[in-house]
Amino acid sequence: MKTDSLFYRLFSTAPHLLFELLGDSPPVPYQFQSVEVKQTAFRLDGIFLPPASDPDLPIYFVEVQFQLDPDLYRRLFAEIFLFLAQNPRIRHWKAVVILARRSIEPKQKLAYVSLLESDQVERIYLNQLPPDSGLPGINLVRLVVASRRQAAKQARKLLTQVEQGEPWLPQGVLLELIETIMVYKFSESSREEIAKMLGLAESITQTRVYQEG
Repeated sequence: MKTDSLFYRLFSTAPHLLFELLGDSPPVPYQFQSVEVKQTAFRLDGIFLPPASDPDLPIYFVEVQFQLDPDLYRRLFAEIFLFLAQNPRIRHWKAVVILARRSIEPKQKLAYVSLLESDQVERIYLNQLPPDSGLPGINLVRLVVASRRQAAKQARKLLTQVEQGEPWLPQGVLLELIETIMVYKFSESSREEIAKMLGLAESITQTRVYQEG
């Protein structure tokens, strides 16, 4: 599973995860979609749409990047402004660029400095997320970028947090997301082997907590 597909799964399941990363709380629930810009080869990683009844709220364009792409900002802003031209009803927008680490950010960005430094664009560097967040959503994203050596430890801690805390998603859904991330990170291992890494006697999706969640 590619990293952008993994984030598509995370955001589709839990759209509010984006706002947890931003440290924000929208007044209404947003809907996440992946959108193709008409008459071009462009596809936006994801768009968070407010309810149609709240047209004054901004839409959020999201781009997830885990490797260096020198054309990242050129492509992203071209996609955004083409989309806005094709959807004139949109009044407000923001862009969120999620980067695995600062070192993969394009160096040549002078043409877009005014946008990047405005309050319409937010850049999130996943390796700089707080190490011991009390928020399961943040810890779930941290698991995606954890080293293989640290992943099992972080996943076990997250499992405990899910089982003991007030879940912001059904427990079964959270457990499935944790297993999905671990399968992504250890693609050569079976689910039984991953369960052993996590100190479980069986695959997460076979546990009682998952079945009841």
